[in-house]
Amino acid sequence: MTGVRSVRGDVNAVLNALIEEGVITSFRTNFDSVSGAIAPHIMVTADVVTLSGTPGYDPTRVAQIRRHAQAEPDRSRRDR
Repeated sequence: MTGVRSVRGDVNAVLNALIEEGVITSFRTNFDSVSGAIAPHIMVTADVVTLSGTPGYDPTRVAQIRRHAQAEPDRSRRDR
């Protein structure tokens, strides 16, 4: 199926780019264990506390990460 884009491939490309840029530290998906009928889950880790009310929570850094991750929605296509 040449020419057919893979959503999984696009998601992995974006997440790997975020790791390379130092925005996140790792990610894990449930792509291998779900069918197309079930919504995929993506778990992301970063070097920041993201749960408000937790000691060390940094709302400014969390907002920066979110803005950076959303800044280039077409990031997965840049090298194709």
